[in-house]
Amino acid sequence: MFNNVEQSEFDKNVHETKQNFQPIYCYEQEPLVSLEEACQPLENMLGTELSLYINVAKLNSKEPKQGLTQDEPASIYLYTMEWNQSQNSLYYKYLKLLFTALFKLPYTEQHTVWRGVAKDVSEHYREGDELTWRSLTSATSSIDVLQSPMYLDREKVQTIFVIETKHGKSIQAHSHLVNDNEILLLPGIVLKVIGSSTKTDGIHIIHLRDVESFDSLILNPIPQLNQYRNPRLEEVIRASEMRSKLSLESMNLNDQDMEIVVKLGIVEKQCMILNLTDNAITSVGASILSQVFLDNQTFKSLILDRNRILDAGVEFIARGLANANLCFRTLYLDSVGMSDTSCEYLAEMIRRNHGIIYLWLNNIEISDRGVQVLFETIKSCDCGIVMITSHCLFSIG
Repeated sequence: MFNNVEQSEFDKNVHETKQNFQPIYCYEQEPLVSLEEACQPLENMLGTELSLYINVAKLNSKEPKQGLTQDEPASIYLYTMEWNQSQNSLYYKYLKLLFTALFKLPYTEQHTVWRGVAKDVSEHYREGDELTWRSLTSATSSIDVLQSPMYLDREKVQTIFVIETKHGKSIQAHSHLVNDNEILLLPGIVLKVIGSSTKTDGIHIIHLRDVESFDSLILNPIPQLNQYRNPRLEEVIRASEMRSKLSLESMNLNDQDMEIVVKLGIVEKQCMILNLTDNAITSVGASILSQVFLDNQTFKSLILDRNRILDAGVEFIARGLANANLCFRTLYLDSVGMSDTSCEYLAEMIRRNHGIIYLWLNNIEISDRGVQVLFETIKSCDCGIVMITSHCLFSIG
């Protein structure tokens, strides 16, 4: 999407390596909205083409991975479809969605990436120089991609950048171009010129390596994407041990706090048991939590007792856990305000994920019909689940 513009932005980077400038910031205050709403400002400029591209992007993102919502990988897919950018301000809502998606992706284990450009820019890169790339920069984890006749729209590559970085984001799983092994470097990455050379065929090689600098702070988009902070919560999580139980009960946590819990507790600390008993979490917070379940192989237990997430929240959690590949084992839903409707969601979760062992449902208002739905599902599935309610205990071996 931005790739046609990216070359001109790259040229600006070349001529401004000695200057101080700021990466894209203006999107920060935009609300996080659906892909359709994020792209609505572009409708007059792109017409029916926009609607077509959005539909294609969403059709190819029906099964989101890596903890993303459907709209988030669709925004990445749309980025890779290569159509021209005009006025930056029209893209701010889209950028908010795109950078939210990119933040959730893990940094790639591929520490060397390549980027080719269709001109000789070697004179602008002297050994020892440091520069900040302020644009969203596309690279590849495979140098073979640079040999493809489709790379740079058949223009000949004249300069190849060999970039050593720990801050790349692989978007291959969400890309329109599935064979490109595309790695995105976020705005604000600081690079140092390690060396350069010229091959016998005339292609210039420039070797770059990222460096620690105050500018690298902007690589974490959370302060820009969401200014909300909870210092006490952050302190508790950072003091917890890796891959252990994270106890956050009775801290008056709200839905916004769940972004912090996901980022610091589940992703960074890789907590195995998360206790959120007796907080102020609603279905919105449940939705945020559920997005991180998809590919998580360490998270085993979630305690949501005495949070009014209601049926909508139970649905989010159940859908997130309805994955047979997860190692998740126990779910606690005491006094969450669920009804018989939630029993249907939980039954589907049990049908899909036989690894769940304990399901605690104390102090809930469900009828015999809801109990029967759960009982029949447990009995028909090959699972050893124990279900506890306020009235009875079912054990199906």
